[in-house]
Amino acid sequence: MRARAVYGTLAAVALLVLGFLYWSGSGGDSSEPARASAPGTGSGASPDEPAVFARESGGARSPTATPEPTPLPRSQRGIVPVRVTFPTNGIDAPVIEGDVDARINQMVPPDSATDVAWYDYSALPGEGGNAVFAGHVDLANYGPAVFWALRNADPGDLVQVVLSDGALLTYSIEFTELYPAVGGPWNELFSPQIGTDALTIYTCEGNFADGEYDQRRVVRAVLVDVQDGAQPS
Repeated sequence: MRARAVYGTLAAVALLVLGFLYWSGSGGDSSEPARASAPGTGSGASPDEPAVFARESGGARSPTATPEPTPLPRSQRGIVPVRVTFPTNGIDAPVIEGDVDARINQMVPPDSATDVAWYDYSALPGEGGNAVFAGHVDLANYGPAVFWALRNADPGDLVQVVLSDGALLTYSIEFTELYPAVGGPWNELFSPQIGTDALTIYTCEGNFADGEYDQRRVVRAVLVDVQDGAQPS
């Protein structure tokens, strides 16, 4: 798409997304838990005792393992997508974080012809929602750009996203459609929650006049595989 391309209106989506940006923790019970008496002593266990003991059927006691803490979701650990590839279409590009112009509630296209933008109002890939990506089809004084070949994508083709923690997520294309630039179902397509873990990938297409294209190519892909990478230390 060209720098003057107008992206889909996100007014309703942007308002919806505000509720996803902040999380509040729930307060726990402030009372001190009761201490079990050590077998045979009749007295409470030392507060410094590192393990809770359970009596087995044979009378011996064994320590109960302390459960590992549940890791925070990737989105709360600063993990972001860093690369997207279409193995059968030759698309292989770095991912940057895209911006939304709050004054007009529109996605801002990437400056570079070779970058793909991920819009962080949308979901992080792999966390159950709809992750929205966009890139140029071509650019003035450059020629065909990162998503020039997006028109050749077919249902069943794979799309892979690499996250900054090394995880590799594989998606299968569900549909590829052309929509009018004005009047397309953009709020529905770009909603961060659509009931499945998906990618929505977007670029310009159609006839070029008055500095912009009159159609938009949208590719929707659903998650089929996750390979976790190295976890942060």
